[in-house]
Amino acid sequence: MRYCILDSTSPYPSVEELTELYDSVGWSAYTKTPERLLPMLEGSRYLYTAREATAEETGRLVGLVRAVGDGHSIAYIQDLLVHPHAQRQGVGSALLKRVIDDFDREDIRQRLITTDVASEHAIALYKRYGYAPVEAAGCITLAYYR
Repeated sequence: MRYCILDSTSPYPSVEELTELYDSVGWSAYTKTPERLLPMLEGSRYLYTAREATAEETGRLVGLVRAVGDGHSIAYIQDLLVHPHAQRQGVGSALLKRVIDDFDREDIRQRLITTDVASEHAIALYKRYGYAPVEAAGCITLAYYR
């Protein structure tokens, strides 16, 4: 299957598409309040989606990356998710590359992402793009979760 990466000027995915994508990777905390899904996208400074592609049209939503930031010094990749049937086919890497290209264009100095310690494949992907645990920079990240 071929995939195409679309930027945020393309129409947003529907709430139903987002719910299906987030649920497919087990991120049900997002889908408990589906009315927040579109505002999440609208509040993101950087947004790319991946869709199945045929010669005639773009189809099913299979991936998404979104990041927040100030456009000058800091950006935080909030979500990078790929539907299980499209994983390990370069979709996540293509999405990550697009958002990193934006960071490079804006000369963003601090680029953050949080992932599960058990997500070895995700950690390996981020490391390929230069990300490292914050301890390597002599920092600690603190978070408040609810």
